Amino acid sequence: MKKNKNLFSVIIKKISGIIIGLLLAIVLKRISQLVAESIAKKQKEKATLKLAQLQSLVGIPISKIKNLIDTL
Repeated sequence: MKKNKNLFSVIIKKISGIIIGLLLAIVLKRISQLVAESIAKKQKEKATLKLAQLQSLVGIPISKIKNLIDTL
């Protein structure tokens, strides 16, 4: 019985290690996707605001610039 108990203990530890590794891989993949989406969103917002700034310097009406910013 003790041999089986030790064997089961080792097997359970290995299986739990594998499961934890798989779950961590899934979580890290999801986090990297969220970070990539966040970076893309910030870059789009920055480009839109820069375009709005340039349009205001050129003399485009404020209403059109507000419409551009509202698309964010």
